[in-house]
Amino acid sequence: MKDDRATRLYRTMALIRGFETAAARLLRAGELSGNLHLSLGQEAVAAGVCDVLAPSDTITTTHRGHGHCLAKGGDPRRMFAELTGRVTGYCKGRAGSMHIADPGSGILGATAIVGGGLPIAVGAAWSAQVRGTDEVAVAFFGDGAVAEGAFHESLNLAALWRLPVVFVCENNQYAELLPTDMHLAAEPYRLAEPYGIPGVRVDGNDALAVRAAAEAAVGRARSGAGPTLLECVTYRTSGHYEGDPQRYRDRAEVEEWRRRDPLDRLRPALPDGLAAEIDALTETSLEAAAAAALGDPEATAVDLLDDVYGEHRGPVPAAPVPATGPGAGHRSGRTIKYREAVAEALGEEMERDPAVVVFGEDVARAGGTFLATRGLLDRFGGSRVRDTPISEGALIGAAVGAAMTGLRPVVEIMFADFLTLAADQLVNHAAKMRSVSGGEFSVPMVVRVIGAAGKAAGPQHGQSLEGWLAHVPGLKVVAPGSPADLKGLLKSAVRDPDPVIVLESLALWGLKGEVPGGDHLVPIGRAAVTRPGTDVSLVTWGAAHARATEAARLLDLDGIDAEVVDLRSLMPLDREAVLATLRRTGRLVVVHDAVAPYGPGAEIAALAAGPGFAWLKAPVRRVAPPFAHVPLPEPLQRAYYPGAEEIAAAARESLTAAPAGAGR
Repeated sequence: MKDDRATRLYRTMALIRGFETAAARLLRAGELSGNLHLSLGQEAVAAGVCDVLAPSDTITTTHRGHGHCLAKGGDPRRMFAELTGRVTGYCKGRAGSMHIADPGSGILGATAIVGGGLPIAVGAAWSAQVRGTDEVAVAFFGDGAVAEGAFHESLNLAALWRLPVVFVCENNQYAELLPTDMHLAAEPYRLAEPYGIPGVRVDGNDALAVRAAAEAAVGRARSGAGPTLLECVTYRTSGHYEGDPQRYRDRAEVEEWRRRDPLDRLRPALPDGLAAEIDALTETSLEAAAAAALGDPEATAVDLLDDVYGEHRGPVPAAPVPATGPGAGHRSGRTIKYREAVAEALGEEMERDPAVVVFGEDVARAGGTFLATRGLLDRFGGSRVRDTPISEGALIGAAVGAAMTGLRPVVEIMFADFLTLAADQLVNHAAKMRSVSGGEFSVPMVVRVIGAAGKAAGPQHGQSLEGWLAHVPGLKVVAPGSPADLKGLLKSAVRDPDPVIVLESLALWGLKGEVPGGDHLVPIGRAAVTRPGTDVSLVTWGAAHARATEAARLLDLDGIDAEVVDLRSLMPLDREAVLATLRRTGRLVVVHDAVAPYGPGAEIAALAAGPGFAWLKAPVRRVAPPFAHVPLPEPLQRAYYPGAEEIAAAARESLTAAPAGAGR
């Protein structure tokens, strides 16, 4: 066979081989930072699969993903620039070899997390299905990922929804340093059968065989028949990382696989002399690309804050929100419950923007475990309001992929505690995707989670994790304490360009409050003074706001005029609101339901002790639960969470404490 197809495949493989060989030289020359993970010997998989993809199709790939990115259309010069820390790299030189993402080529990102790309590809496939396109998503991963929960959750979800996705396992015989038979109980392709999808095994060093198998799988996906698992048996003749001494395998094994080299096997299919000509031209072009990249400016420290967050967009109130009482400033005469604000906000946003979709465990037919999404399925149908398996990691990952490809997903995770099951997708992917794509990808997704503080839900259904979440660059965190704020913040979150965690409170579920009609938005990152005062400031958020307000009432009986500030957003934090209330009162008590040590109160106290030091008349008090797990019995919970009396006592102590700071 001497056809264009073979020539095209060879050209792609030569590009991958040449790029990685040049990258290894750059590493040895000291031009690269960090490790380099090569795919020498595996080139046929990337070339064969990507050869049947359209430009609008998408891929996710791994830390060993140079080949996939090049085969899908990645620019060698920009890749060299990324590897060598230049501002012209795909991540502006900040993330290196393991993080290449390019919207223009349909590359949704390489990830250093084993198995991390699978749920994202599922989300991209779901996005294609919802948008009514014929796009296909491909997830490349190694055999090591097959042991991850992300693999199984992704196959289950993709099979259940018959998504247009192809799972491509590059079985290169080793998961890092461990041979396949020591870390997998079954051959990867056999694991497709339990999920009811085809599992196909192919010689991964035969580019034409890979292409044929991929063509069938992609065609099946594009026709609406659902996913396929493709296992490509191959071998990396390089070590796990460049410089790996490879003591875990013998030289004879490596030499045996070198004799099956994919480029050598395809050369006879090309016209005489063409392979050598391609090799020479490729080497020349790559040398030029590397030299050009090395001539570009290096990334500098002043760029570190770029691309962590995007710009807000859409109409939001420009002025601070004044007034008193929960839901401050929202005088409409129309009262709804805290829970009802969810469906109202989501319904309005779904009416406004067809890209908004809602999914999660039991959110559709049952209307949510706590009935917050009741009625949305009837209004918007199963394409946009969808029940899911209990697969928190897959759900958050799918939201990431969907958000990167045109949707604005809103995911419900029942309890904040369950976010820990999805920590990889939330922390390593949702939060970082904007940054690792050099600001070219946006991840406009919302995660709604329920906090059960004060509802006797116990140690695994009652944690307050806002401090943990707000500590992750790239995430935004809001904690509304009234129906009006819940509706307004949720609507703003849906329109936000970044991933936003909305911490709702089960303790407030029955709380009624005035909520304006119309397009009511509350800006993310802006606090509200819900009770003006002059003697002491109670700064709080979420469910603790109601107890702080009650404490202010108790203090008023003693003639103490306490100001209550509802932060509403933990990240971004309204620093000016904290400093402003400190200027007014000089005394600060921070009240929250997260445990006190290393909690968000410490951040606010540091703000007061830093920029606010000049106005500080007394040491900052923190009123929060002890460093212990949430108890189940209600009497213990009353002891665990700070009540109004305890908050008031801390405020009185602040008024009688020895002077602190310069505001004496």
